[in-house]
Amino acid sequence: MSSINIKRKCPKGGNPGPCEDVPHVEATRKGLKGTDGKTNYEYCTHTGRRSIFLINLKYGGNRLKIEANDGQLNPFYQQHRVVGEVTTYYHNDYDKNPNFIKAPLVLKVEDAIHKGSYTWYENTGSGIKWKKIEHNGDFPTSDPGQGENDFTKRLDKLTCKLHRLHRVNIGNDNKERGDSYNCDLCKNASVTVKPGVPVNGIYSTFEHTPTEDGKYYLSYGSNLVKYKDSGGSNFIPLEVLSSYPSVTVYYWIGDGGRKNPLLIEVKLSTRESHWYENARYDDNKNDIWRKLGEQETKAFSTGNSDRLKEKLDSLNCIFNGALKIKLGLTSNCHNTRDGRHRDRLRTYIDGTFHRDLSLSIYVYTSREGSVSDLFNVAEIVLAEKKQKFLDGTSFFKDVIKVSSYESKCSPGTPFLLCIESNGNDYKWYWKTKPGNEWEVCPRLAKRPPGSVKDEIGTIFSDAMKSPLKITLCPPSKPPKKGIQIDISQQPKGDESFGMYEVQSSSGEIPIAIMKTVDSPVRGFFRVSHTANMATGSFTLSNNLKGGDGIRGVSNPIDSVSVYYWDGNPGKPILLEINDINGHSKYYSRAEDTNTKQGNWAKRDYESLKHTDLEEMLDDQNCHRNGTIPIDLKYPSDLKPFYKTIKEKITSTSPYLSKKSLFSSAFPLTLRSGSDDYEVEICKVENELSRVTYDGKETTGIEPPGGKVSKLRIYMWKHDPSPNKVPLLAEFLKTDGKHEWFENLGKESTNWATIGDYEANKFYQSGSQDLFTEELISKLDEVSCRIHHTVKIDMSRKNVIRSHCHSGCHPKRIKIKRDIGNLFPKYIGYEHTSATNDKTFTVTSIVYKNEEQRVERGNLNFPLREVSKVTVYFQNCEIGYPVAMQIEKEGEGNRWLKNEDRNGKWKEFSPQNIIETINRATSGLNLCPEFPKQLARTEQSDSENQDVGEYDEQDDESEGENSPPQVSTDHSDSISHQPQSGVDQSPAELSPQQHNADQPNQSNSAASSQDVNTLPQQDDYRASPNKDPNTDHTPYIIASSVLGASGSLTGFAYWIYKRFAGEPWVRQI
Repeated sequence: MSSINIKRKCPKGGNPGPCEDVPHVEATRKGLKGTDGKTNYEYCTHTGRRSIFLINLKYGGNRLKIEANDGQLNPFYQQHRVVGEVTTYYHNDYDKNPNFIKAPLVLKVEDAIHKGSYTWYENTGSGIKWKKIEHNGDFPTSDPGQGENDFTKRLDKLTCKLHRLHRVNIGNDNKERGDSYNCDLCKNASVTVKPGVPVNGIYSTFEHTPTEDGKYYLSYGSNLVKYKDSGGSNFIPLEVLSSYPSVTVYYWIGDGGRKNPLLIEVKLSTRESHWYENARYDDNKNDIWRKLGEQETKAFSTGNSDRLKEKLDSLNCIFNGALKIKLGLTSNCHNTRDGRHRDRLRTYIDGTFHRDLSLSIYVYTSREGSVSDLFNVAEIVLAEKKQKFLDGTSFFKDVIKVSSYESKCSPGTPFLLCIESNGNDYKWYWKTKPGNEWEVCPRLAKRPPGSVKDEIGTIFSDAMKSPLKITLCPPSKPPKKGIQIDISQQPKGDESFGMYEVQSSSGEIPIAIMKTVDSPVRGFFRVSHTANMATGSFTLSNNLKGGDGIRGVSNPIDSVSVYYWDGNPGKPILLEINDINGHSKYYSRAEDTNTKQGNWAKRDYESLKHTDLEEMLDDQNCHRNGTIPIDLKYPSDLKPFYKTIKEKITSTSPYLSKKSLFSSAFPLTLRSGSDDYEVEICKVENELSRVTYDGKETTGIEPPGGKVSKLRIYMWKHDPSPNKVPLLAEFLKTDGKHEWFENLGKESTNWATIGDYEANKFYQSGSQDLFTEELISKLDEVSCRIHHTVKIDMSRKNVIRSHCHSGCHPKRIKIKRDIGNLFPKYIGYEHTSATNDKTFTVTSIVYKNEEQRVERGNLNFPLREVSKVTVYFQNCEIGYPVAMQIEKEGEGNRWLKNEDRNGKWKEFSPQNIIETINRATSGLNLCPEFPKQLARTEQSDSENQDVGEYDEQDDESEGENSPPQVSTDHSDSISHQPQSGVDQSPAELSPQQHNADQPNQSNSAASSQDVNTLPQQDDYRASPNKDPNTDHTPYIIASSVLGASGSLTGFAYWIYKRFAGEPWVRQI
């Protein structure tokens, strides 16, 4: 008897040919012909030969179930004890995998005794559960390849359901097909689509409305859209009902090809909507989305909400590299904690251009270390008003720099713009009247800024005469005494420019102040003070406004720059005096403890230069604000932050040199025994000013506010680099709170915040020092991303989906089934790289989430430079792996054999591979061809865990989030009966092989076998309960190890005796 896996597309070779799993069963695969000719359906028929019957049909490793009218599920074998032939129908276009049928549609089951008696079943959704088709008058009978209209219509209906073809395609604006589209197969499930209400003229929307009853699935092109809640772990298809008013998709208007959908709004009613944001990572499938929480979306309205636009702006920057330029403001790209976001924008003011006219240029350019030197501009705003360009331009692409020109004495009134794009393309716009409109400036067309200085002066003169009311800064008369500047003055809010006036002997003198953020590094900002004097320079007083003094200034000077730390923006930490020759001197503050009088002086900074500015800021920030920087590569070593200035300072030591940090590394071991990671714990007990890695700025890590007690850095302990790459960083604050960050790349400069919901799962209840397996899973995920480490899951046999760790993208391991190429009686599953990398690193090998133990020899984990791992299963029992072959670059192959059913493996020499594998099969008592005198302790029916609903695409992003598993029901096994050592290969039984009494034990080929053992799982389970509707009497099919004439195996005799007298047993 033979158990057939209807998931297989059999045969592979000639047609007809042998079944892939059971070569003694004949298989045929052909196309279905309809009334009108050839269709896109195919079928696969498995036929028993003579007395070879089929039993216990399976899909993957799971036995089929029949759903009764009352919904109850019954084992297939109860309806069909033995089957003569089974035909599986599927759609060729939507089931393209050459080896497997993802979505079997219909089963045609022929009775083994009553030839020509057929029962038809349709798949209810998983490939395992089937329901009887009552009305099948026009279905194929003698020729399975000829179907009438009723049959093909039934197949169409099932294809639409199982392949989820009734869809709302969010990538379809339907410009070429009118105002609606429908299912390509059945031509039903119509969806109307029309442009929706734009958002601020920046984002376009398309409204998709299902018009027919039923369920629809969202897709982007051929890729089904899947989502998970913010706290969920599994991605599930996003489906909508025809009763929903509409599905609205948001795009940037500059995304003409609609390559990057940003938001989806599913309207459940006129008042309630669910929102989803694009959550794809490093691909363009647009199939992975995240459902937004109610708190975040309750402010979203009909498209005019500021919160909605903020969300769209952030996603637009992530996916389209499109920014909003705020003229005159210092704000960075976007304020978001999304780990995918990179701050792309750098803003600064060039105050040296046309000094005699007191013009300033606000420059917006790509930030150093950002994703690209180019960016797109989605909008330009001034005073929160969107600017309009009269040549019809709504956005700018591939921009290098945006420059805005304005007078220092008319801040906030730019009169000239230059948009410099890739390819030396310069677009000039000017403003001639108040408002938000800009015209093309013909005088400067396509000329670079450096060549038009005189023309800009003329344009400025014209602007002063225009309704813009721009004024020229009149040069001030130098006072007899120095100017007393106010170093506490800053531009308001996030403005870049401001003015204030100081009193002098020659009257009021305007002082221009310009703010530059992240100067010179992230975490600090600078405010520059300049006075527009007739001489082009000014004299600085020894007394600053507010009471502090300043000593040692060599007048005249050009400007004074005041540096602040972002964490305390009201306290200046360093002064920079710039002279008229472009040289800079630096002044630190000391305070008289009695009078609290502050004095700024060069002191030991006399010899320091602009190249030392970063270290001076860290040192003075430690002095003024009591903070320290920290480097994730050397967390306990502060020397890199003051090394240079220490060598130049002679009389004193840097303040940072007086701080001491201590760190130690410990193994991170959990109760499960996992020990692949270690943690470095650094005692901090300070407030942190900024976080770097190997001296480079990091993005995504904002230092926690307040005092940090400890920093814990988690690493892969097998990292071969001298300084292990950090995977996770955890900051523990003195108030008991913690903040977690994950590394996004091996360079360790880009990080992402781990939310509290996820991070809280890392701890055992009530403790910050006891961890759960959730932390190990997170480390596995990040290590996969950073080190390309994977675990090989031997229980996976799905050749469609790539896999590795649950959250790792892209999935790094793909599987290919190799049947009998090396060993005829074994099936091999090859695990190879699914990325452009040829090799990967194996940290562990698991079977059904249980880690396998390899006897330590010369094979030590982790296994590096692995190109392939092939896992072998015996044809007759594919639930348990028998052996594996590990192939490494530059080394010979390594072979392991399964020693027991409890995860113990041992390396063996490849000299006698097949003999060793056969012995291993015998030792595991897997197949009767390799008998062992031990009862089986466990039975497995799980060839494939990835069983469930069907997707039409090969989805790498699902990983562990594959369709739900369907547990195997073993209720059809007769657990109290003995096990047989009978081969499951089909065999023919003739009447001469039967002895009416007992088998001749002396002559039986199986006389030494223990009859008191359970039959193998694939053996036929006969039932004494006769089906009243069954009157056929098939042969009993025994196995190929039957004895000679006049004898009978123990199993055959057991079957005979067990059911002797039953009407369905033919007495031979």
